[in-house]
Amino acid sequence: MKANEIREMTPAELEAKLGELKAELFNLRFQHTINQLENPHRLTEVKRDIARVMTILRQKNLLRFLLVNLATLVACLHFKPCCLA
Repeated sequence: MKANEIREMTPAELEAKLGELKAELFNLRFQHTINQLENPHRLTEVKRDIARVMTILRQKNLLRFLLVNLATLVACLHFKPCCLA
């Protein structure tokens, strides 16, 4: 999964995708334990996909947080009480 594809997803879609990837990782680890894993490289791919999704989800959450706080700060700067002027 490419980072550009992940960036186009909404936070709700990212959360769902993260759950799917974690479930897949669990199944792959289970298959690896009982020696039925056909493609061992898939474990690495899924771990990296999980890291990508978590990173982009974190970026989106930080951006949303900064935008909300910036709007609050701008609103406070426009309101100048006499004691601050």
